[in-house]
Amino acid sequence: MGQSGHSAVACPDSGASAHMTSNEGILVNIYISTQPLTVAVANGTNLPIMTVGNLTFPAMPGPLHLKFVFHVPHLKYNLISIQKLCADNNCFVIFDKSSIYVKDKISGEVLLQASSKGGVYPISLSHSQPIALISHVARGPVWHRRLGHCGRRILDKLKKSGPILSTSTFSHDCVSVD
Repeated sequence: MGQSGHSAVACPDSGASAHMTSNEGILVNIYISTQPLTVAVANGTNLPIMTVGNLTFPAMPGPLHLKFVFHVPHLKYNLISIQKLCADNNCFVIFDKSSIYVKDKISGEVLLQASSKGGVYPISLSHSQPIALISHVARGPVWHRRLGHCGRRILDKLKKSGPILSTSTFSHDCVSVD
């Protein structure tokens, strides 16, 4: 995964007591502490916390929020505290051998899924462009014309095969062969 200073990837960490990033550029609502703060890392050294901010990253159906994210410039990897992620977003986390799942605590709906790589579960914090797979549901009369003036029976059969068609407004005086 390399250095995270220029990366928008974070590793979920069940042992982390706070969210941490080396990339201040991904934070919003940044403030500087009036007292010097440090964080102890796994090798026993204390790294300075320069600022604290918030972070929002994409998930479905809506974004996940990380509050009080520490900006630690010399941190090797961005870290997401599992406990704080769950507390801030009313969710729970499930790990298996190949994926991590973040699920809504009430509905059980999957909010985020990420695959494991190299023994960790990297989560993208960057915003991707959404892609529209269906931009508009055409009404019955449009499909009637597209399909050579077919009858309602054919349109009803087509409607059952997927969400590409609405026949609710299908009423016209066209004579068709069924």
